[in-house]
Amino acid sequence: YQRRVRGTEKIKNELNPSFVKSVPVIYKFEERQEIRIRVFDLDDPGQSIGMADFLGELEVPLGRIVSSGALSQPLSHPRFDECGSITVSAVELGGNSELVCLKFEGMGLDKKDLFGKSDPYFELGRRNPDGTFTTVYRSETIQCTLNPRWAQLEISSKRICQNQPDQVIMFSCYDYDDDGSHDFIGMFTMTLAQLRERVHTQWELINPKKQNCLAPRMLM
Repeated sequence: YQRRVRGTEKIKNELNPSFVKSVPVIYKFEERQEIRIRVFDLDDPGQSIGMADFLGELEVPLGRIVSSGALSQPLSHPRFDECGSITVSAVELGGNSELVCLKFEGMGLDKKDLFGKSDPYFELGRRNPDGTFTTVYRSETIQCTLNPRWAQLEISSKRICQNQPDQVIMFSCYDYDDDGSHDFIGMFTMTLAQLRERVHTQWELINPKKQNCLAPRMLM
């Protein structure tokens, strides 16, 4: 017996997608629960899964994902030997959680477009036990500006830092491109504890390729 739980959001023109939408699953540690993850290429927003191109799948026990924290495995396909890989992370959602409200704005971001300014958006990443980061929030894109002011976001402390105030959170800013080749503008790290200490906070966006240049600023 198999039951489709739900799917992620669609990411346009991207061979290395980082999905933000989470899929809640009831974990029963005393049972063996097999999870099948299937990846599709949707060419049209209204296209059904049955008509989409099948890219590959992973079947794995849910307990293995939970125990690993973040599990990376190759996708399998009945017609192709190599079809990429997928990383799945698991976070417990039970227990108390604080609602965190954040509002970011940028100042003097890098101009990435040849005939315009930049179309900036940002992502927030939660640190995994192995040191990698899982994207937990992606902002809206603001067109043609070097001084963006994004909408306020609300996110649970459980989702963003596992309720650990000193756990590192990564902020990454990009210039959106329709073809999926989004240009990296810069990043910085912070913690929930730091956010609690100061109501108005300012960071420099760091781009390793431009260490000698004046860094744009990010305000909260």
